[in-house]
Amino acid sequence: MLERPVQRYYRDARIMNIYEGTTQLQVVAATAGLLKHSLDPVFEQLDAFPYSPECKPLLDDIAASRALLQKAQETLASDKTELELLMRHLVRGITIALAGMLLLRDATRAPSRLAVAKRFLWEFLPEADMHAAIVKKSVGNPMPL
Repeated sequence: MLERPVQRYYRDARIMNIYEGTTQLQVVAATAGLLKHSLDPVFEQLDAFPYSPECKPLLDDIAASRALLQKAQETLASDKTELELLMRHLVRGITIALAGMLLLRDATRAPSRLAVAKRFLWEFLPEADMHAAIVKKSVGNPMPL
């Protein structure tokens, strides 16, 4: 069977539409869970974990980001007018904080993984802060057109 480029482009365009819809549904489900504080028990368990001394400064950095994300989450929960536009930012920021804590937990158990945790936090923790700032700044302030 001979496939023409236009046939492939049409098929790929339809698949991308399905993929984007699935991703959006996952973000909606994750946001609902975040607004109901479903991850609070997970964070409490990770907070109680006995981390190695090498991980403590990195945990402080994550705690600062989590505080910003918590404020953004509360802001978004109180004013849901922009929820659809901003929920992806909230989900991404909290996911980064959670992944960072999981990496530090693993680095405590296996010190050879500390370099990976440091690199992840160096690269992605500023992004989590950025997402929190976007949510905080955008709620109640319509985007300029």
